[in-house]
Amino acid sequence: MLDVSLTTSDQAALKRSIIETLTYADIFDYPLTLDEIHRYLVEEHATIEQIHGVLSSDSLVSEKIVENCAYYALPGREQTIETRILRSKIALDLWPAAIKYGEMMARLPFVRMVAVTGSLAVDNENSNDIDYLIVTKIGRLWMCRGLVILVVRWARLQGIVVCPNYLISENALLINRRDLYAAHELIQMVPLSGFDIYKLMRAVNNWTDKFLPNAGGLPRTSIRPQERIAQNPLTRFAEWILSSRPAGLLEKWEMKRKIRKFKQLMPASEEADFSEDWCKGHFGEYGKQTMKRYEERAQVRHDIVEIRM
Repeated sequence: MLDVSLTTSDQAALKRSIIETLTYADIFDYPLTLDEIHRYLVEEHATIEQIHGVLSSDSLVSEKIVENCAYYALPGREQTIETRILRSKIALDLWPAAIKYGEMMARLPFVRMVAVTGSLAVDNENSNDIDYLIVTKIGRLWMCRGLVILVVRWARLQGIVVCPNYLISENALLINRRDLYAAHELIQMVPLSGFDIYKLMRAVNNWTDKFLPNAGGLPRTSIRPQERIAQNPLTRFAEWILSSRPAGLLEKWEMKRKIRKFKQLMPASEEADFSEDWCKGHFGEYGKQTMKRYEERAQVRHDIVEIRM
């Protein structure tokens, strides 16, 4: 039975939002649980009880949504439930390595936050890739990136693909891109260290509330981020040395060298961008393609729901 606190128009809006939420997740072959529908509900604020009431009402589940094994999916997409279960097993095996290499990077000079992003952050992994977002000290992003690449190469020797494809300085916590894709990426990321920076980053990017108003707090409670992983004396000494003015010249040289190399080797991309405060190695236009697919599917689903409601 529907929650009596919802008006008829509120009920209709919530139904549409639930379907839009499942539509976005379906792009990634990712059916959702009730808790996940609540957290990632698109552009509607609602309690989990209200969402459960809508899912339990009339013919919404039987006609427009499929429920199985505590997962909700779109009709005709029941096979994604098995896909998710299989991918979650891959993710479970990969998380120890993600934490291990994340902590290694967190101990490097100038690293202020490390977070797991991408498919592993939501246990939807189908490869051995581990994506990270790293926040660095202002004015040392490119030097820091060079040190992070040493961890990448070490992990590769162990058969693990570490992809720190998004680095920003503490001066660039506010994300310029503002759409559903960017909101999901921010809210889904799992911080491993630098919890103080993570909280600040979430606070300054409160524009995400427009797209995902229910998604407050950490994305998962099983991994508790540290405020800051303690650096050993050698690392602290290295950071002190590399904070000197001559090292600043090295930072500028490395930045210019790498940006020039990226522009020569990689095709132009709206989502790849480089400066003294960020290194966004997103060359595949993945976010743009995701939003295009979502908007096309959402319109089709919207039309179907309007006809049937």
